[in-house]
Amino acid sequence: MKNLNKYLDALITPQMTKTFLLPASIWKRAGAFIIDIALLDLIVFSPFKANFASLIAGADSYQKAFQMLTASQENLSSLMMASFFIAILTISYFTILEWKLGQTVGKILFNLFLVQVPANQDEKLSKPGFWQVFTSNLSLVPFFPFIFLWPVEILSILFTNNRFMERVAKIQLIEIKIIDYYQSDV
Repeated sequence: MKNLNKYLDALITPQMTKTFLLPASIWKRAGAFIIDIALLDLIVFSPFKANFASLIAGADSYQKAFQMLTASQENLSSLMMASFFIAILTISYFTILEWKLGQTVGKILFNLFLVQVPANQDEKLSKPGFWQVFTSNLSLVPFFPFIFLWPVEILSILFTNNRFMERVAKIQLIEIKIIDYYQSDV
């Protein structure tokens, strides 16, 4: 009987779980991005909303708002300066968190990790470097010429399940799947 118990204990081991690293699904990517943008909206964009609203107070259409913004050099300068600071804070949020942690808040909630693409299949995965992460996040900048990357990024995700700038920077967003063979119905 003792031998049977030893045998059964040997069967139920950590080897009965298998970990898979898979490219992140489009839905998890989108969910993480929405959470990150909502967080940025709350922390970064909100303080600037009052300034933007005061610049276009009384505008009842987009055309009227545009005219009010471009009516004076001071308004236009304020808008450009605020947009610049928003862009810097946004790219800093994504770049610093992804460089230091390999994740943003949204990615943490969806169990996604940013990793450096290994040159060989034998190499282990590692965290990407600062410049790799910074390069991949340039598509977040809402200014010329980076704004032209937005449709490229969307098409790239839809057709290759990878962002174009991630491929350029040689990094990949992955998710971890753990299958417990002991608990599963397989």
